[in-house]
Amino acid sequence: LATLSENPGNRLRMSDLADKVLISRSRMTYRVDHLIGRGLVVRSRSSDDGRGVEAQLTTAGTELLESAGAQYSDEVRRMFINQVDGAMVDDLMGLFSSVSRASDQPLSSG
Repeated sequence: LATLSENPGNRLRMSDLADKVLISRSRMTYRVDHLIGRGLVVRSRSSDDGRGVEAQLTTAGTELLESAGAQYSDEVRRMFINQVDGAMVDDLMGLFSSVSRASDQPLSSG
């Protein structure tokens, strides 16, 4: 659903969708059939040339994706962000600054 939502018209050729999510085309067909059964996706002829088949997110699919995104954000906040105090943030900023500076340096051969 997320991959479809990131494309114009919330649609993508089935072959491209399979490639983007790194599964076989037959497995993608199976997954899309399941999503169609739940009313989250529809399948149609390609809007480009009419030869290919595209999957397109439905309104219900968009609503489910938005709801899941909100729940995910709430859980990340609860499990991680709310567990970090000011001193920890300072420590993390120092750590990430060091890593960032090191990533600008050439790799050593050791």
